[in-house]
Amino acid sequence: MIGDPVLASTQDTTCDRGSVLRSFSALGGLVIGLLCSIVGLAPIAMANQTPEGQPTQQDLARAVASMLVWEDVPATLKVEPGWEFTTKSDKSLVVELCSRNQQSILGPKAAVLYQVELGETDAVADPTALQQGVYVFADAARAQKAWQLLQRRALRCTGRSLERNPGQRTNVQYLTNGTTQVLVDGRPGIWIQSRFTRPVDDNAVNEGGYYVIFLNGNAIQVVEYDYEDTVDLREGLRQQVQQIAKVLAERWSASAAG
Repeated sequence: MIGDPVLASTQDTTCDRGSVLRSFSALGGLVIGLLCSIVGLAPIAMANQTPEGQPTQQDLARAVASMLVWEDVPATLKVEPGWEFTTKSDKSLVVELCSRNQQSILGPKAAVLYQVELGETDAVADPTALQQGVYVFADAARAQKAWQLLQRRALRCTGRSLERNPGQRTNVQYLTNGTTQVLVDGRPGIWIQSRFTRPVDDNAVNEGGYYVIFLNGNAIQVVEYDYEDTVDLREGLRQQVQQIAKVLAERWSASAAG
C-alpha cells in the first residue's frame, strides 16, 4: 500500500537543509517531518514505495471499477443492503473451499485478494449476500497450477459432516460439488454448495452457501451467494449465480487487458 505522507507545518515555504541533515544523522531520519513542523518550516512529504507484488493505487482503482456492483444482481436473489470492499496482500492468503468435520479444505496460496460483498450489514443477523473474491497470482502459469490443485481438492467437498461453531451446538452439514454449465475462456468452473440442518450465525466460521469458482488468467475468482443455511438452492437460482460469475470474470479480464 502507498503510505500516508508525513506532512510538516505549512506556516513557511522553506525548510533549512542543514538542520534536516543534522537531525537525519542524529536520529536516523525518523523525525524529519516532525522537526520541520516544530520549527515552522516547509512541508516535506515522505511516502513509502509500494512493495513489489502488492497492489498499487492504480490496481485498486481498476479493481473497484471492474468488480461486483448492484446492477449485476437480479432482484430474485434478494440480496440485503450493504457494500464492502477489501484488499489483502500477505503470505496467509488461501482459497478456502469448504470445511468437513472441523477440518478446512484449502486451495492454493495467492499473492493478492480483492473482495467486494453486497449485503454486508449489521442490521440483519444472517444477511442474504453476494460476494466476489479475486485471488491474484504472480502470473498465468502459477494460476493454472493453482487451479489444478484446487480442482482436485474441491472433490473432497462432498457428503455429510459434523461442524461446530463457537458457542453453538454441533450442526450437520451436507456438501455437494460439480462443474458449471457456463464457461469462461472455454473452460467450465467449479461449484460447491454447503447446506446445514439448522441455521448458522453470520459470524460463524462455517456457514451455508453456494460458491462458483473460475480460473481467470492470472487469477482465480470465487463468487459466493450466502442465503438461508437450511435451504437447498433451486436450480434456477444456481444458474443465475453462475451467470453472474461468468460476467464478472469476463469483465475482470477485459479490465486487465485494457
